[in-house]
Amino acid sequence: MPVSQLSFGLLIFPGVWDWYLQWREQRRGFYTKWEEDMLTASLVRALQSLSPSQSPRLPLAKRIPGRQDAPALVHGINLMTVTVILGPEYDKTLRTTVMDVMGQLGASVESRIWSVAGSQEIETVQARLAGQQIIIEAESYIGLSITGDEDMINEISERVRQANQTTPT
Repeated sequence: MPVSQLSFGLLIFPGVWDWYLQWREQRRGFYTKWEEDMLTASLVRALQSLSPSQSPRLPLAKRIPGRQDAPALVHGINLMTVTVILGPEYDKTLRTTVMDVMGQLGASVESRIWSVAGSQEIETVQARLAGQQIIIEAESYIGLSITGDEDMINEISERVRQANQTTPT
């Protein structure tokens, strides 16, 4: 196809997505968060299109603690993993509270990475708690998020909420 006729509209075709994602992974050796999110969104849409008899145990109706109107974001391929946005990424008190709660629960920090892309700053902390990986991300325009096992994230979110007397969104 001539380059002049290429557009993002081609991404409606699954074969184009397959080619694009393979090309990006081969080029870099890994998927970016955006590519992971696109794969997850596609998987969730496909699973939601199944009838209840085809998918009786799929956990697609997860909710953010304290918010019955807001579905939790599903992150990665494991649908038992949830992401909760705890608040704004620039809230230093919130960031300190999250790390304090993690410390009280016995979490150990495995890595801390800070990066910048254009006007967006991203800090990612990978921690281990009770054998489970927890990812805390502070991302401009997104907020302070925490990702991991649903029960563990609910416990951490509740403790953070109690400590700050705010409700995660």
